[in-house]
Amino acid sequence: MWLFKHKQLTFHKVDFLCQSLSGAVAGYKPQCIVSIDTGGRYVGEKLSKILDVPHLNIYICRNIYDVPFIKKMPLIFRLIVRWVLFRFTKPVLQKGLTINAQAFIQNKRVLLVDDAISSGRTMDVGIEALQGATVKTAVLVNIARGEVDFSLLKGAHYFPWSRISPEYKKFKNYLEQGRT
Repeated sequence: MWLFKHKQLTFHKVDFLCQSLSGAVAGYKPQCIVSIDTGGRYVGEKLSKILDVPHLNIYICRNIYDVPFIKKMPLIFRLIVRWVLFRFTKPVLQKGLTINAQAFIQNKRVLLVDDAISSGRTMDVGIEALQGATVKTAVLVNIARGEVDFSLLKGAHYFPWSRISPEYKKFKNYLEQGRT
């Protein structure tokens, strides 16, 4: 995977970016961080600790990874088909906030966090799920044309939680040990 090395983000780099992002959002003074699982969860948990505010998460996905016929295709075709499905499939809220969490965010300044944004459709679903709160959005990487209030890097980057990352095993351990 030498092709992607220059765009690879390590946990160390992500932690540094989270620290930088916390400075960028500090003026907004969020009262709660809501992250989009799974990529945004690590970022949300780090920001929550740095800013000393509560952290909640929601799960939004496109249901494109468990399509049976894709698993039988050669890798290059799987990547192409997943890219097409990703571009043209609407994200769906799979796990929203509990009733108590929804009541907690009412009339609060909430920062909706993800690792990256491309089209902005996932963020739109997230914003819709946080009705009653004042919501601003933040990501580490703006890949394409997504609109977001706070971001740091542009272009495609590979996170430690990407399966092609040399740190993917470290991320799996992070998940198994209950995160941060």
